[in-house]
Amino acid sequence: MKLNIAILLAALAATASASPAGDISEVAVDADASELLVDPRAELPVAPRASFFIDARQDTNGTSQDEIDQWLTAHNDERAQHGAVPLVWNQDLADAAMSWASGCVYKHNRGGQNIAARYNTRANFPREIDRAVAQWNNERGEYNATTFKGAGHWTQVVWKHSRNLGCAAYSCPQGTLGKKPGDKWKSLWYYVCNYDPKGNVVPASKYYPSNVQP
Repeated sequence: MKLNIAILLAALAATASASPAGDISEVAVDADASELLVDPRAELPVAPRASFFIDARQDTNGTSQDEIDQWLTAHNDERAQHGAVPLVWNQDLADAAMSWASGCVYKHNRGGQNIAARYNTRANFPREIDRAVAQWNNERGEYNATTFKGAGHWTQVVWKHSRNLGCAAYSCPQGTLGKKPGDKWKSLWYYVCNYDPKGNVVPASKYYPSNVQP
């Protein structure tokens, strides 16, 4: 039986924030694909800038209501379980996320940011926003309320002082996001979320207890 193979990578911005620690690699398999979660602190090699382009099928000047609803639901359902008020959509943050995602460089360009990438051998693989956010949310069990480490992406999702959210999912061309042209990866989705005010503020002992409810 032939399986589609996908690689998911996730990372949380550390600029003016606590650096996530305890994030480890693990393997998860489902009926649809064999997936590998790589250390989220890794940054991928950057392909020559000339290889980057904006797919004409993608609108970088706005976000569809369906996408907005998916991003907000995935975040706010999790926040509701941890005493945080719902985030509201901010299109300026979303436009900034799309501007960065469309460059297809797997690294951060600001603090208060979650990024993730998914690769699949199947062409035209769907964006699956809910699964991208789920990877961040699934860190909740790794959070250490004493050291405030182990779940940097999740703590940004549920950070109580954050109020605004803007995200983008971009289908990158082959040969970007650290992959080589002509290799087996046909779908390369890049996810970027920006939060305001920024979470994961240091010193952790001062800000985490009031902003992260396990």
